Amino acid sequence: MKSRSVLSVMLCLTLLISLLTGPLAGIANAKESRAAIVVSVQGTVMVTKAGGSSPFRAVEEMSLNQGDHIRTEEGSRIVLRVADGEDEVTIGENTEMYISSLVEADDGGKKSKLKMWAGSLWFKVKKLVNADDEFEVETPTAVMGVRGSNGYIEARYGQLFALMTSGVLETRGTSGTGTGDPARVYPGQQIIQLPGTPDVGADHVTPLDVQSFINEATPEVINALLKSIQQIREENDQFIRDIADGAKEIDPSTGLALASEDDLRKFGENLKNLLANVAKGAIDTKKLSESSVHDLIDKANEKYRHDPIDLGNIKPFDLSVGLDPNVQKAKLDRLKELQEQRERMKQQEKQLEEIKKQQHAALVERLEAERKRLEEANRKAQEERERLAREQYERQLAQEERTRFLEDQRKHQEELRRQEGGAPVQPNPGTPSPGGSGGSDSGGDPGSTPDTTPPTGTVKINNSSESAPTTTLPAVTLYIAASSDTAKVMVSEALDFAGASWIPFQKSSEGDFMALSHQLSSGYGSKTIYVKLQDAAGNVSAPVSASIEYKVQPTVSLRTDKSAQEMMELNDWDSFQLDIVMNNFAANDAFYAVEVELTYGSELDASTYGYTDSGDDYIFDPDTSVSTAGQQRNGNQPTVLTYVATKFSTTDNLPPISSEKKLVTLSFSAMNDSQIAKQGTIQITKVTVVNASGDAIAGISFTANPILYQVAGYAGGN
Repeated sequence: MKSRSVLSVMLCLTLLISLLTGPLAGIANAKESRAAIVVSVQGTVMVTKAGGSSPFRAVEEMSLNQGDHIRTEEGSRIVLRVADGEDEVTIGENTEMYISSLVEADDGGKKSKLKMWAGSLWFKVKKLVNADDEFEVETPTAVMGVRGSNGYIEARYGQLFALMTSGVLETRGTSGTGTGDPARVYPGQQIIQLPGTPDVGADHVTPLDVQSFINEATPEVINALLKSIQQIREENDQFIRDIADGAKEIDPSTGLALASEDDLRKFGENLKNLLANVAKGAIDTKKLSESSVHDLIDKANEKYRHDPIDLGNIKPFDLSVGLDPNVQKAKLDRLKELQEQRERMKQQEKQLEEIKKQQHAALVERLEAERKRLEEANRKAQEERERLAREQYERQLAQEERTRFLEDQRKHQEELRRQEGGAPVQPNPGTPSPGGSGGSDSGGDPGSTPDTTPPTGTVKINNSSESAPTTTLPAVTLYIAASSDTAKVMVSEALDFAGASWIPFQKSSEGDFMALSHQLSSGYGSKTIYVKLQDAAGNVSAPVSASIEYKVQPTVSLRTDKSAQEMMELNDWDSFQLDIVMNNFAANDAFYAVEVELTYGSELDASTYGYTDSGDDYIFDPDTSVSTAGQQRNGNQPTVLTYVATKFSTTDNLPPISSEKKLVTLSFSAMNDSQIAKQGTIQITKVTVVNASGDAIAGISFTANPILYQVAGYAGGN
């Protein structure tokens, strides 16, 4: 060890004390970090380094360390080997996991811990000679300790399935009582934990169903097993010797009874038959080629020439061998029951997944057709708006020209009066003077004629060009355009203008109009606003009007099954339900399809297949609608989840929504692989609601209630 100054030693002691008393005390006894080397990669495997946020593709010879995150895509796999040993892990397709601990402690114990959210892996772990050595795999429902073993673990659809070909697997549930001994799985056995069973007891342990394993396992997993046959047989031989010598005892709760020498002999022979049947099944199912299987068996037989595996003479794997006769029938019945339940649930999940894929494809096709229809409708609507605007401009231009003509006439008459020294003469609008300089009609009255022409104008609400504008706010702005002789204006929602008073007409600095704030009367519905104009001579125009629909604001909001405080105290693996809720969609806002986009941090994960959107509390009827959800992770950017639902069998909109109804319930889980707590926000970033005519519903509020959360750091290292 290198010498250190007194100051350095004091600093180290200070840091050590802070570690021992702080949240990182779990790694205080870590001596040095270890590494896992990528042996081989097939397909697309993405790695995110500890503390990083941007994933990149895994390559051979890459070094992985504690805290690194691994994700394999469909048809992909990766093989890892711990650099300072022979431990090897083959990670199958569609797996998401990370290395939660990979250290060597001061006591010499080597700790290897993997955390798998979903997927499968085959492990080959050498015998753990040091009592402090640990090799552990954690899934959402169980923690499995491995000691000198070869086996397989799968976590999918909320189920746990694990089997052993050599060694012992000790399994405990993560959400049960946590009391009692772990469930032990011995060579030739398997364990199944179905959803809704938090504790994993010995009654979940049964003889291994070889055919089910072969049917479910990927070629890479079977290949990894067959490559390990020699080591598996060596470990099983030692296992039998240890039992015979009394160095190892069997947990009777597993159903195994290996009391006699004959029991041990038959048990060992049956384990060899297990390996032979896996090899034969790989050929029969075409998971592996016949030549490659024979090559692997020939290599495995090199050390067992006195007792080789003969693929030409294979005996079946006997489920009853080694079982206590008193529990044999119960164990075999339990195996059948668990396998049937597991298969039924997997088929249901596969059917659901297939249905959702079909629905998604149909929905995408329908949405594309809807998009094209909306584009065409929008194009026609734009053309209509342009036509109306053009006609309005032409009418406005004609009015302005008339106003200018009258003003020119008035000025001309005043000029004549000034020149003649007489009184002002009211011009005849029908006989303007050519060039503006000629005299008045010879028969005209040189006396005064009162101004009786009222001003003219128009009114818009919120400056909308729509024929039926809407608002969810009681305050609106009137845009009043009037002829230049206008002096006053009166506004009322009553045609008789009861209680209204004249106010000065003041043009806006932004154009030839007056912008006037107006508070709509109470009560939702159609509101018509009337405006009268008055000039300096007291002439009053006929009322002009505009209408607007005043409606309650429709909302889309979020809520969870946890309190705000609980959301700020989430731990790794905690789960919660998130509802997307809609309210106040009146008859004129009735809709046909909805798209909602959420964003949240990478420390949350949503189950896009396990959502709920049908039932009495939900908006859409599953018999007349389809839906889909997708989650897109974006490196160091927020994760985006999109949910889409639409009717499809009828052309009617959904009924109005006058009180809160759920659109969908999404299941989330926390998965912080950092030792630092992470905070974030779940918020709606986009809402599109469309009616059966293809018109988008406007004025929806969806940004009012983002959900704050915090996920505690993961205490790794032990």
